Amino acid sequence: MSTLRPARRAGWIWAGLAAGIALNSWRLRRRLQGLTVLDPVGDPDAADEGRDEFVVLRGTGVTVDTATRASAVAFARRTGARVVDLVPGDLAVDDCLDLARLIDAGTYTADPLALGRGPLQATLVRADLLARAELDGQLTDGTTLDAPEYLDVIATLKKFAPSSTHVVIAPGLRAAAPDPRRRATLLRTLYGPVHPIALGVAAVEPPLILAGSLVAPGWAAAAAAVHLAQPWLITAGSPIRPRDRDPASVLARPLTRFAALRRTGASASELQAAADHDLEVARDAARADYDELLADGIDRFFEPRRTDCPLCGHEGLTEVVRTHDRLQGKPGTFVLDRCDACAHIFQNPRLSLEGLDFYYRDFYDGFGEAGTDVLFAMGRASYQGRVDMVRDNVTRDPARWLDVGTGHGHFCMFAAPHFPTTVFDGLDIGPSVDEAEKRGWVHHGIQGLFPEAGIADTYDVLSMHHYLEHTREPVDELRAARTALVPGGLLMIEVPDPECRFGAAFGPLWGPWFQPQHQHFVSADNLTALLEREGFDIVTVDRTTPHQPVDTAFALMLLTEQLAPLDDRPWLEPATPGARALRSTVYGLAAPGIAAGMAVDHLAAPVVRRRPGGSNTYRLLARKRA
Repeated sequence: MSTLRPARRAGWIWAGLAAGIALNSWRLRRRLQGLTVLDPVGDPDAADEGRDEFVVLRGTGVTVDTATRASAVAFARRTGARVVDLVPGDLAVDDCLDLARLIDAGTYTADPLALGRGPLQATLVRADLLARAELDGQLTDGTTLDAPEYLDVIATLKKFAPSSTHVVIAPGLRAAAPDPRRRATLLRTLYGPVHPIALGVAAVEPPLILAGSLVAPGWAAAAAAVHLAQPWLITAGSPIRPRDRDPASVLARPLTRFAALRRTGASASELQAAADHDLEVARDAARADYDELLADGIDRFFEPRRTDCPLCGHEGLTEVVRTHDRLQGKPGTFVLDRCDACAHIFQNPRLSLEGLDFYYRDFYDGFGEAGTDVLFAMGRASYQGRVDMVRDNVTRDPARWLDVGTGHGHFCMFAAPHFPTTVFDGLDIGPSVDEAEKRGWVHHGIQGLFPEAGIADTYDVLSMHHYLEHTREPVDELRAARTALVPGGLLMIEVPDPECRFGAAFGPLWGPWFQPQHQHFVSADNLTALLEREGFDIVTVDRTTPHQPVDTAFALMLLTEQLAPLDDRPWLEPATPGARALRSTVYGLAAPGIAAGMAVDHLAAPVVRRRPGGSNTYRLLARKRA
């Protein structure tokens, strides 16, 4: 009897499993509830009128009937949708689950930062959008796309139609048969390098429930019931009626699921091998350039070390951080010094112009673009806070707004609906600003250094969001802002707060140090003094709400990168299979810790941001004196 008690006490595992499956089913059901259902149209032949206006793309094994096309065309014309992603009415259970994990249907269209994802079944696209995205040469009406190709196309289309991409249910559209390759593509999109762990968790669920029948039969039975009922819990009452939702298929699902997961895992391995091969080809093509850049060493990437503060000229300096490139793994040691007089923190020695080109290369574009897209998509709260700060201090929409350091123009794209009559321009040193203009995220893209742009008396608002810390001479940037603004114009600046206590606590692992890109850390007091000296009046300084709850998670991620360094970049030595396996293993083991760190950051944020020295970011608004 006594030997059974520990086992019985373990019943909480199956109780938690049952509750977890039920709660997750409720969450997924809510995410699907926002899907619109296409209305049937009276004249299906009306779709022929849109043959030149619209293009239909489809996944392998999908045929779009005339009635469905006509309904999709009518929906696009009525709503102004530029992309209509179609969800078949009989979409299989696992495909429904994956779709619910990929997108929140209630917010997907309205959220311009949401990444382009979908069921990969069929899509109606306006022909002019394909042309603007330069896809018209390879995609024509009826083009069939393999899953990885399809996902790339949807991701691109969402960028060109960030607030006019809809996912809708087409009740009459027949879904393609379950495809391990399609499912593997979606799972790799969802879980990235840890997708094998996600597959393993899914595979172990039925055996775990079965094992529970020997330990906690009551709770195991509850977990089994919820597991079997999941297809109904998620889709009951919905226009989606999965073809495999019948009782026989549901009862057989624990058995058929394992075989399906094996096929999906094999497909995921094939896709990973193909991706690795493509990456290797691209890496080898770029390796010659990097070998040439590094042939003479890296000394020329740095200027001479200075002995005085660039802000106040004081010669007493104290080293704060010494680190390496923890994000890209490029060679070099980077030092941040603090002025003993004004407490200004700056990179010393700083990068030369050639060094800036080298260390920025393949970060926001090229090899690093996919990762930065994900990071920018997580900036909704910050973007909204910036919008609110300006809105609270204007009586009408500004006529023209320049976003300096705009990158791909994410903020301008987000802010445009809040200021519908404002013309947003973007400036950046890199080619990303040209892409921003092509996407329509900025009205006009200006490439180059801001102080050299020669802009005068043009803009009502000028913003610098996490830009000033990247610059070589912050004072020159402030003077250029004063010149570019009209009298009474607003300047908004958001930067890391060097007085945040996390900087000292985490040392080189504090994300905002961001070496080697961040060259200056101007405190709120120092920035206020500089702006007043340069002809601005301070409107407001916010050192609480701009806090970004990422400190712990980002530190754990940087630590993980240190334990399992990058292995797929052309400036690094080619990795061995063992090194790749080690990286996957380390990241798989670290993923729960990073997720826990993220939870800690968000739970602690309401308290952290209100304590002195708690917020890692501050935001300031100043007005040019008339």
